[in-house]
Amino acid sequence: MKSTLFFNQMTCIDHAMIVAGRIVGGSILPNIIVTGNVDEKESVVVDFSTLKKSMKAIIDAKEDGFDHKLWVDPNEPGVEVDESIDGRIKVKTMFVEFEGPRDAVKLIDKAHGLEQCIADLLQQKLAAEYPDTQLDVEVVWNSTAAHTMGDGKAFFTYVHGLKDSTSWGCNNLAHGHLSYVEVIAEPLIGRMLAQKIASDMNGIVFVKRENVIRETDASITIGYENTLCNRGSFRLKLKKEGTPIAIIDTETTIENLVTAMTQQFSDEALRGMGVTHIMVSEGLQKGAIREVPELINVK
Repeated sequence: MKSTLFFNQMTCIDHAMIVAGRIVGGSILPNIIVTGNVDEKESVVVDFSTLKKSMKAIIDAKEDGFDHKLWVDPNEPGVEVDESIDGRIKVKTMFVEFEGPRDAVKLIDKAHGLEQCIADLLQQKLAAEYPDTQLDVEVVWNSTAAHTMGDGKAFFTYVHGLKDSTSWGCNNLAHGHLSYVEVIAEPLIGRMLAQKIASDMNGIVFVKRENVIRETDASITIGYENTLCNRGSFRLKLKKEGTPIAIIDTETTIENLVTAMTQQFSDEALRGMGVTHIMVSEGLQKGAIREVPELINVK
């Protein structure tokens, strides 16, 4: 007997991707559907917890996984990929030049379909892990447009990299997120402010000032050496035309970005509008909160 299992929003896959020659951040919450034969003894296809851990490990894998990487279709017009350097890769378009460790980039085939690319990898790896169980895998997710503003969230994308992170994926100079802003206030005010902040932040590449190698009127080059995870050097050159870039003094963690993204509003102004908290996500499942302190009346 066959049965079909579903894992809705099983994990959040954060990434950056080359789109029309430019670098764009993104996050997806895949729904994964697995069909297989039911084991007669245990009456399951595969234990839910075990299978979920297996699939997440495949998606997050350093060598050939998808999470926290720069996705590049080498067949896309205007994209050049050079893997001739031992253990490293170069990607070049009209607007972007990236060089880093080979495992910082995931080569994809957009014509094949991004969902199918992930499904194919899961299918291949699960077949090796569960040789006695025939599993058929399907991956489905909603597009960015499917995220609605009805709950007060306003969505935006951004790109960054964390030089000093001990997280293997986060220190990739060219990764990003689809994120949201939620402002805790009276609903109309909250939605209006959230949409304003998200609109201002959308598409930005956030850069820590000390990581700037060279800047001209036309372009900026950033880079660093990652020692904590022993991944070597990263370098990213961006044309400023069509790519919003924000240089800040601190590391570009979400703890710092929630302040940078909302600094145009003083605590006094926010409290005057009835705002108590501003929440900014890093991806779709986690984030940081700026708490607006109570106004103090001095007599």
